[in-house]
Amino acid sequence: MKPILLDTQNQSVMSKYYFFFLVAVLLTFFGQWGQTSVVTFYDNVAIREAGFNLATSDDPVTNIKRLYWGALTHRYGPIQFVFQNICYWFLGKWLPMLPSTMQIPNIVILLGAGWMAWKVGEALQLGRYSWLIPATLLLQGVVLPASRTLSYGFLAIFVQLCILYFIIKLTQTPNSLFHKMALPSLIGLYPLISTDWPLFLLVVGLMVLCINNRKAILFNIFNIIIVGFIVFYCVVLYNYLFSGTHYFPIIFLPFSKLSGIASGHIQTRDTGTYIYILWSAFYGFGFLALANIWIPFRFIREKLSNTPVKSSPDNEKEWTIHILPNAGLITAIFVWYLVIVTMTMRLNTVWYGAYGIVPIAILSAFVLKRTGKTLMVSFLLVNMIHHMEFVFSPALPGTPFSTTTEDLRVLAISGFINQNRPDLLTENKTAFLPNYLTASAGYHIRGRQKRIVMPNYFPEFRGRFNIPSDGGFQRSFLGDRVGSPDYILNNFMDTYLNTGKLSADWLLIIPEHTEGSSGWFFNKLLNDPQIDWIAELHDSAGRKIWLGEKSLHGRTVAHAPKYQVKEFAKLYVNHYLNIDFMSKDWGYFRHM
Repeated sequence: MKPILLDTQNQSVMSKYYFFFLVAVLLTFFGQWGQTSVVTFYDNVAIREAGFNLATSDDPVTNIKRLYWGALTHRYGPIQFVFQNICYWFLGKWLPMLPSTMQIPNIVILLGAGWMAWKVGEALQLGRYSWLIPATLLLQGVVLPASRTLSYGFLAIFVQLCILYFIIKLTQTPNSLFHKMALPSLIGLYPLISTDWPLFLLVVGLMVLCINNRKAILFNIFNIIIVGFIVFYCVVLYNYLFSGTHYFPIIFLPFSKLSGIASGHIQTRDTGTYIYILWSAFYGFGFLALANIWIPFRFIREKLSNTPVKSSPDNEKEWTIHILPNAGLITAIFVWYLVIVTMTMRLNTVWYGAYGIVPIAILSAFVLKRTGKTLMVSFLLVNMIHHMEFVFSPALPGTPFSTTTEDLRVLAISGFINQNRPDLLTENKTAFLPNYLTASAGYHIRGRQKRIVMPNYFPEFRGRFNIPSDGGFQRSFLGDRVGSPDYILNNFMDTYLNTGKLSADWLLIIPEHTEGSSGWFFNKLLNDPQIDWIAELHDSAGRKIWLGEKSLHGRTVAHAPKYQVKEFAKLYVNHYLNIDFMSKDWGYFRHM
């Protein structure tokens, strides 16, 4: 009997498909489980609102114009903005616009990034260990929480991997027309994809200078594409400077950020925050990346001496070819990692660490390749368990170990008002929405009513932030992001406390308002006879939300009609939480 010969190539392909099927299952599980049903106020609200531009009008020309101007001013880049709008439009036609729905594109993007990471591993001659790069990429601690958000920043990671792949492939196959066109096109597009991480283009320049056979990249005739993009950016700059408009094209955000880093105009940090950032940079696979610190020194020494540095007396050539195919490129990737750590230390958010997952994955894969299988698998499992922390944490509502049921008051009151009191949502009405939960409800309700949003620090810390009343750019972070300007809030309180006049037509109150040092103010509102409390919605956990309307003959809170939260939350999700409703009255979600 003849032995059966296995097709090793088909085996390799099937192993790749099995790997990514498992990755898809894990990403879906980790990304979807425990997702809340409510988009929180204010950042997530603003992110989701940006995705409704494409569906705001029945006139396609109007939609395209809004998409164009929105793309020019979107914080994370025009291409991310357009991608988000297309995803929202498509998903919103078939599924409720819940956070779990809007997270689905992140799963697809991460799968694409994982696939490109595998291709990079093959191009770096990792062979059967190529799967280590996507594995370490997707199992880094920052990936899961970032993928659960409503924005699609991982598009930048996907493009970074594509650029790295084509840099390597163009040096290996310099006559490939596809590679010669793809690389400059992606480099030219990158500023439109990730305005939040512009320094990557400097890293690309370093990679090109350090890689072998760099002439194939530097003397590529299709680099004219990059010149075309530079001309386009100059035209945008010219129109901005001489058009007399006040919009700020997002294309200039990288230069603004770079000047801020250079000048040191960065938020001050304490020692504990620096320790946390360093821990984030080196946790998990980060210290494996650091283990490659000897590579830059070896590369520099070889360049300075102009002779190869032997790793052993007899085996230097084999080491150079099989273990480290391109020390120059790995050196550039290591510098990329160090730059990310430095930027994370300087900038005002640890989320910039997400832009360092590519160099960490590549560098750590080279270390893991040299370890035994037991240590390798153990390391990957430990990081997977770290991911599961986010899924089964009691702090996340809706998980098996959650201590409380999910808070659906926002969706319930939104469904109740749209079903029973749409007259409150007209332009001649003003809503008073204290606390971020009621502000989020005001956003979900939609409508054209004016909104007086009182942030959580009011009235307890009233007057402590010294926020100017001109509403200009000098307003503090708190006043600008999460509440109406202080002069509106102060006028509302002073008028009510001094004259008893309520400068709002309706309001939402939750029991949490009546507790603590500011409780006296909200208890005064609850007992005001000029307010008619027309509804109380409550859930099985005892949480409530009250809807009141200004009236000459008001019902007390005790006599307000009682309703179940679950009933109206379900109504809202089934009948209102779709792209047609959420794009209605677009642009009216902002507060006064």
